[in-house]
Amino acid sequence: MMGQLGGVEFATRQRLAQFIVDFAGNARALLLADMLEINGQGPQLLVRFAQLHLGEPAISPFLGFAQSAVNRRHQAGQSRFQHVIGGAVFQCLNGHFLAYRASDKYESAILLGSIAGLHPIYKSSTSANVDAKRGEIMNSIVPESRTVKAVAIHSFGGAEALYFEDLPVPEPAPEEVLVRVHAAGVNPFDWMVREGRFGPLPMPRTLGSDFSGVVEALGPGVSDFFVGQSVFGHCSFDGAFAELLAAPISGVAPKPSSVNDVEAAAAPWCAMTAWQALFEKADLQCGQKILIHGGAGGVGTFAVQLALRQGAWVAATASGRNLSFLRGLGANQVIDHNATRFEDVIKSVDVVLDLVGGETQDRSWKVLKTGGRLVSTVSTPSQQRALLCGVRAWKMQTQTRADELTLMGDLIANGEIKVMVEKVLPLSRAAEALEMSRRGHVRGKIVLTIDQEASQPDIH
Repeated sequence: MMGQLGGVEFATRQRLAQFIVDFAGNARALLLADMLEINGQGPQLLVRFAQLHLGEPAISPFLGFAQSAVNRRHQAGQSRFQHVIGGAVFQCLNGHFLAYRASDKYESAILLGSIAGLHPIYKSSTSANVDAKRGEIMNSIVPESRTVKAVAIHSFGGAEALYFEDLPVPEPAPEEVLVRVHAAGVNPFDWMVREGRFGPLPMPRTLGSDFSGVVEALGPGVSDFFVGQSVFGHCSFDGAFAELLAAPISGVAPKPSSVNDVEAAAAPWCAMTAWQALFEKADLQCGQKILIHGGAGGVGTFAVQLALRQGAWVAATASGRNLSFLRGLGANQVIDHNATRFEDVIKSVDVVLDLVGGETQDRSWKVLKTGGRLVSTVSTPSQQRALLCGVRAWKMQTQTRADELTLMGDLIANGEIKVMVEKVLPLSRAAEALEMSRRGHVRGKIVLTIDQEASQPDIH
């Protein structure tokens, strides 16, 4: 028993043993280090605790052995097991790991979510009953049910294709975080995905991509976030209309404390789209003139504010009911597209941001000055027409970038831009939210909140 353990030298095991002495308060630590080979649930707990609390690089050789040992137990269907040695107890309940120690004067509990991260959830100098405290802790962190409520589709279609159902809890993959969703923003591509406009996709599929919530667990390789951290972000095309979401960290950013969940969930895709269209594609500069079609919508409201912040002169089209709303955002000129042809009143702008497409885009060429730029989010502009008019034109595809999300969060927190939300609905009324988005003419955004006590859902 005192030879090598999983290829790890005895000297390294001695270092681990010292940690066990400190944690478990038991001089038989060397015996425990050897017993890890038999009790496969222990290594990962000890390794993670040692890495995060001792900063001991020599512990890392245990990782491969520990992970494989735990995986074998999971594959064998052992989702609940416990190992006790000395004053230390290592327990697994439904994939969540609890490590704690107890003595006459001290007790502590530590949750390791999905074998991925460490988060202190309780520390006390009292000598309260350990079993009672353990039960209280586990009840708060390990739900009896391992399913989540989600809005999903099993086939493409209209509102009838939506299901409000229980789905398995997603597991965070490498470079992902598991987020408990507090709010989810509604975007046009949510109902487009439902209708199958992006081609064949795996089913069933949870809709939604913009979210705000709290990190519940970390996937392998994640070190920039911590369990319990408030975050917001965007994951392409699916997953956010649910209580839990496994989100790639490339689309996740810390949520400023002064920004609420509804505001944060409304921002990601629209704010990033507006920023990239204005400054990465159109290269909008201070003092230039821009015409924004659909200025009162989700992207439009961010674009108007960001362009004004840049020092540009801003004109925007919208329906009559939204003209005063756009003036309130600071637009220099507003045009009722139902009453006035914009090309009759707007001339020689540097940039057109087309959020509408169709005939509106076709009529926009004549308002651009020579050397101007047209950027569309909805349809591909004619390069032949652009050449004839002496301008440049693009259809843009929004890229998800965590640094831009962080910037947008800071701008919202500082009051430099405002998040406009027309309607907030519970998750169970997702069908209504998607239908509002499909009809168009929403002022700002629609946001779904996670409501455990929602009324009768408007979907299956």
